[in-house]
Amino acid sequence: MKRTVQEEEEEEEVYFMKGAFAEVMQHCSTFNSGGISLPLTPQQKAVYAQEEKHMGSLGLRVLALASGPELGRLAFLGLVGIIDPPRDGVKEAVQILTESGVSVKMITGDALETAWSIARKIGLCNGKMKAMSGEEVETVTESALSSTVKNVMRVEGGFKQTVCDWS
Repeated sequence: MKRTVQEEEEEEEVYFMKGAFAEVMQHCSTFNSGGISLPLTPQQKAVYAQEEKHMGSLGLRVLALASGPELGRLAFLGLVGIIDPPRDGVKEAVQILTESGVSVKMITGDALETAWSIARKIGLCNGKMKAMSGEEVETVTESALSSTVKNVMRVEGGFKQTVCDWS
C-alpha cells in the first residue's frame, strides 16, 4: 500500500492510495461513479471484490486506487490490472524439475486468484496444490506449516522468509 499526500496553496490536502484491494477498501467510505461521489455500501464493495477476483483469475496483478481528504474518507476510484507474465522458460524449468522428482513450491504475495492463474500457466496445477493466505501462515504452528507447504502458497511479503525457513 502506498499513500501520497498532495498539498496546494490554500487548498485541502488530498490523499492518494494504491495497493491491495482489501487494504485500500478499509480506508474508503465512498466510490466515484461518473464523477459523482456515492456512499460505498456493502453491496457495492461486494461488486468490486468480485471484479477484483475475476481480474486476478485472468492472471492480472490487481491494484485498487482511492483518493480523498483523509484516511477513512477516501473515495474508491477503481481497479487496475497489470499484466506480469511468468518469465520465459519458467514453465519448462518447472516441468524438468518436477519430472526429476523435485518438489517445486511457489511463494507469492499476489492475490489468491492471481497465484492460481500463474500456477496454471507454469504447470504447477497437478491436483495436489494447496494455497494458504498470509493470515493462515501467521496462525499455523511451525510443524503444521512444515507439513502443509507442498506446492503453491499465497503469502504477504513478510511471511515469505517464514515459509522458506520451514519448508
